[in-house]
Amino acid sequence: MSREFLLQTANALEKLAEHLDQEEVQRQDTARAERLKVARALGEKVAHVTGESLPDDVLEKIASSDQGVVEAFAKLAERHTDTPPDDLGESSDIRDGDSATPASRTEQVKEASAQAGDQFLNWVMS
Repeated sequence: MSREFLLQTANALEKLAEHLDQEEVQRQDTARAERLKVARALGEKVAHVTGESLPDDVLEKIASSDQGVVEAFAKLAERHTDTPPDDLGESSDIRDGDSATPASRTEQVKEASAQAGDQFLNWVMS
């Protein structure tokens, strides 16, 4: 084999490698753009459920994750936006009939906290 033939073969292989690299970059860019699209839709669903939108850096992290991770988040968001929450049992309200006093310590703390918040708000607004 001549030196010239080996150089031509090496050049052809280099061009093939460059071409394959470009195709791989394009494929990854397309996949990342698709994951970013899903992540943005996920962000909209989260904003719908929580009232707060996801920051762009969080969306970027989700989009840079594997496709399985993105799909898992999308399924989770889909499950929680289209259906009401699952019932976890009966009401925990155990007040005695028409009594206005809370029955549990937790309820007393909640009411005291609400009253303190209302008092503070009234003080600020006056």
